[in-house]
Amino acid sequence: MAQVEHNFYCVTTDDANSLAKELELLGHKVVALEKDGPGFSLVTEESVELAQATINAANLQALAEEFDAVYDGFNTAIE
Repeated sequence: MAQVEHNFYCVTTDDANSLAKELELLGHKVVALEKDGPGFSLVTEESVELAQATINAANLQALAEEFDAVYDGFNTAIE
C-alpha cells in the first residue's frame, strides 16, 4: 500500500471544511487546510494501492465539484 496525498483548492472556508468532513468519512486523513491566495488549500492522505488511487481520482474530481472545489491531483512516493 502507498500513502497517497490528494490536493484540493476551495474558494471558501465553508466549502473546504465541508469537503474535508466528507473526505474523512471516506477514510482520508486531513493533513493540511490553509489559506492559499484568495481561497483555501486542502490536502488529504489515504493508504491505498496505487492502481486504486488512480481510480479514486475520478471520483474525487466529481466530489470536489459538489463542494465548488477543484481536485488538483495526487502525489505519492515511489520506492
